[in-house]
Amino acid sequence: MYYNMLNKSIYLLTEYQIFDYPIDKDTIEQIILDKNLKVATLKNLSAALCIDDTILVPKSQNNAYREDIVHELGHACYHVGNSLLKDKIIVSKQEQQANAFAAYFLMPVYVFEEAMKYCNDNYVLAEEFGVTVSFVKFRKQLTEALIYDGYFNELLKSYDY
Repeated sequence: MYYNMLNKSIYLLTEYQIFDYPIDKDTIEQIILDKNLKVATLKNLSAALCIDDTILVPKSQNNAYREDIVHELGHACYHVGNSLLKDKIIVSKQEQQANAFAAYFLMPVYVFEEAMKYCNDNYVLAEEFGVTVSFVKFRKQLTEALIYDGYFNELLKSYDY
């Protein structure tokens, strides 16, 4: 499910050699700078958004901040055009893609599934990956979809000798 966003997140994690979780805010902001984007935190903003080359995020706790900023990074890097001018169905699809990108980036495939073997508590996983509990629940849905699609089985087959 959302394989394109999964692959894009893996590429970015590999490019920046990110192996520690939760991913440090400074690392995320460095990636954004490297992509020639800017970040502005505004206290009166109710939701994050990206305008041109600037990601605007509301002043929030670290966990929500990580989710918001990586979600908007997904839009900035992989979507084009003004959402106000797009069909609602396309906007909805792009929102889900950006959510999937952020979830796979902040809770990488295999790392998240391995963590679930030892602890399935949403609150503990949220703390371990520096995200909100609702984002952990969303990531679990992505894992269920990957299992259903046979993603892990197909990868294991490629290692059979």
